Amino acid sequence: MQKVKTREEIANQIYLNKADIKKLLGISYNTAVRIYDYANKMDNELPFRIEPAKVRITSVAKVVNMSLETLKKQAGVYAR
Repeated sequence: MQKVKTREEIANQIYLNKADIKKLLGISYNTAVRIYDYANKMDNELPFRIEPAKVRITSVAKVVNMSLETLKKQAGVYAR
């Protein structure tokens, strides 16, 4: 049985899939797929890919026009 990830755990990951993006940003699945596709295009321009089915959290932050710090604050990572 898989453990359900919290937004804090997702924000601390380096690579995200579509479901992680959906939960982290609190958006619909279709919007998460669009953000994933844009981030995937950005990651494909890199000389290498470590996780072929996931995108970097920094690419997601650039797509939604937020800094990584703001994205993590929104998820509650720095709330404590």
